[in-house]
Amino acid sequence: MVDNVVHLDEISQAIQDNTTAKQADVYAVLKELVNVMSRHLKNGDRVVLDDFGSFKVGLKPLPADSIKDFTPAKNIVGARINFQPETHWTATDRTRRKQFLQGIEVKSADDKGTKPGNGHP
Repeated sequence: MVDNVVHLDEISQAIQDNTTAKQADVYAVLKELVNVMSRHLKNGDRVVLDDFGSFKVGLKPLPADSIKDFTPAKNIVGARINFQPETHWTATDRTRRKQFLQGIEVKSADDKGTKPGNGHP
């Protein structure tokens, strides 16, 4: 369950609080990152943000009776962005953990004033 939504303003402010960069500069760089990533994804590139993850476009095709019958205009019915978070391997127990799930804590719904049993943990 998602408790809060964090937008670019809050993210850029948090980055300012943790670095020497100004919030306005961080915001501008992140906005331009979106533009640059969009351009590369539209060109069919995989975009890798080191220590974050990778993005690529995935297409939703319909089958055709033969290769001759396949046309993008008729058989490609949609597109989506596929995101694969950075994965880290641990040598000790030979497991892998996704970047954003390391150190995650699960709390009872009671901590937020919601009672368990109604679809919440």
